Amino acid sequence: MAWVFTLPNGSKLRELIENEDHKAVLEEIITSYKLIASHFEEDEEDIYEIDSINDDIECEAFDEDSVNYHLEGLYDYCDSRRVWVEL
Repeated sequence: MAWVFTLPNGSKLRELIENEDHKAVLEEIITSYKLIASHFEEDEEDIYEIDSINDDIECEAFDEDSVNYHLEGLYDYCDSRRVWVEL
């Protein structure tokens, strides 16, 4: 499979994951979705995951399970659009 876009904040996202800064990870996931939407000229308001993540942040539900759930969603989203998450 050929990648069509490289997510430019992948290194930062991985660093936040390693540092276990859960809230910052969720915020960076939102940034990732927005970068992907921008590249593919999609309307970021149509990305359900952004609202879901914002809800978790507002409710302070940024524990490890929430982060893992949203990371899995991001990785699936990236795979479906052939987006590489750089190291």
